[in-house]
Amino acid sequence: MTLDWRNSLMLGFIAAVFVACLFGPYMISVMLGGLGLTCYLSKHIRPEA
Repeated sequence: MTLDWRNSLMLGFIAAVFVACLFGPYMISVMLGGLGLTCYLSKHIRPEA
C-alpha cells in the first residue's frame, strides 16, 4: 500500500480530529485551570498589579 501526500494528509487530519475529540474537554479544563492559576498567582505575588 503506497501512501502519497494526500493519503497521509487525510490520515493525519482524521487522527488530529480523533485526538481533539478524545482529549478536548480535558485540554480545555487544563488550559482554563492554568489560566486561573496564573491570574491567581500574579495577583498574590504582585498585589499592585
